[in-house]
Amino acid sequence: MNSTTTRPLAQTAILAENNNIILPVRGTLSSSKRKLKNGGETDYHVLQYWKDRKHVSIYVPPDKVEAVRRGIELRQKLEANALEKAEAGLHATLNPKLMDTLEKKRESSAKSASAAPAKWPRPPSKPSKR
Repeated sequence: MNSTTTRPLAQTAILAENNNIILPVRGTLSSSKRKLKNGGETDYHVLQYWKDRKHVSIYVPPDKVEAVRRGIELRQKLEANALEKAEAGLHATLNPKLMDTLEKKRESSAKSASAAPAKWPRPPSKPSKR
């Protein structure tokens, strides 16, 4: 993202928004005109996507076209949220102040978890061949 974009959403806001997205649809909706036997034309809608390295095409009835379009928009919103969350994670990782805070938390929790580090028994050494 460039610096002119809006401020990134908080992590919890992104998760809350993702939980509200119901019925996302993967793929692309394409339309074409089909000629009927009586000489008229009608719209023919097909949902296309890749699954297990195979191209899948599904006919979409006219009464379901708007629902499929909305589902595709929701899927795009999920992907945009995932990218935004990943970018926020990158910025948090690269931010030195935040990293220092995380390191201090890790060190303090490790010290409090056990006073003395556990020592594993050493395996017996092999005798030398002489």
